[in-house]
Amino acid sequence: MAWTNLGRTTLIAEAGLNHDGSLATALHLVGAAAIAGADAVKFQTFRADRLVARRRPEWELFRQWELPPEAWRELAREAARLDLELMSTPFDEDSLALLVDLGVKRIKVASGDLTYLPLLRAVAHTELPVLLSTGMSGLGEIEQAVSCLEESGAGEITLLHCVSAYPCPAPALNLRAMDTLRSAFGLPVGLSDHTLGTAAAVAAVARGAVVVEKHFTLDRGAPGPDHALSLDPETFRQLVNDVRFVEAALGDGRKALQACEEPSRRFGRRALHASRDLPAGHRLELEDLEALRPADGLPPQALSVVVGRKLRRALISGEPVTWEDV
Repeated sequence: MAWTNLGRTTLIAEAGLNHDGSLATALHLVGAAAIAGADAVKFQTFRADRLVARRRPEWELFRQWELPPEAWRELAREAARLDLELMSTPFDEDSLALLVDLGVKRIKVASGDLTYLPLLRAVAHTELPVLLSTGMSGLGEIEQAVSCLEESGAGEITLLHCVSAYPCPAPALNLRAMDTLRSAFGLPVGLSDHTLGTAAAVAAVARGAVVVEKHFTLDRGAPGPDHALSLDPETFRQLVNDVRFVEAALGDGRKALQACEEPSRRFGRRALHASRDLPAGHRLELEDLEALRPADGLPPQALSVVVGRKLRRALISGEPVTWEDV
């Protein structure tokens, strides 16, 4: 399933690790994402032993955040029931195989694994479309990753501009890098957004993002690495509304009179009016006319054409002048 920007940006509620290891919370996140209007809800699928060294204190946390295979099947059933796309980021080949077995439509690769070529090759071999986050990287590393995916048979690749700071400050976000990625690789581009609030995501849509990923939680005050920078369901719904407004507002680029402008055009524009009472047969002079609202007569541009012509009928002061009158 390819993503192309046909005027509607795909919005991903990035639940990530915000289930805190609880299947019940993960199911609640799926339901809340559907109600909020997300197009997809995304998690992270991994085995702690294949992601973090056991000697690191973070290993225990990741072990607690693991969800067993049967939990993923239940999440897939719930997402399908709600007509919501289930996505996840695999961090090892076994997790990738689990997601493929669940029937996911595309694979997300995290910024941290941009240089992990064995995983990229395994992702490519699924032939599914790929979302590739590009945080912590320059064009050289991105080029290597894209080449690896393409040479290994990946489906359509979408590059997500990303700054891996939590939260990302506005001066570091550099949304114009989306244009650079699009130009350099000729691929669809989106945003994996770690800023606070919704402004950056909306701005990315205005710059042509085909997909936007935004962290999502049930409670921003909950403990955990991502809750505080995530959107709650109410704010995510506002993001959806704002993005859909921007998509409608972008339009087709043609500059023309809009139907909704017609009432404003009639009153807001000027027309030629008689500046005093004028008898029939009078030859119009410059001082006989003035440009006033509303625009229910000849436009001001016609002044040089009508001066010197005779009136076919009498006009009273303030009456508009039409072509039938001269």
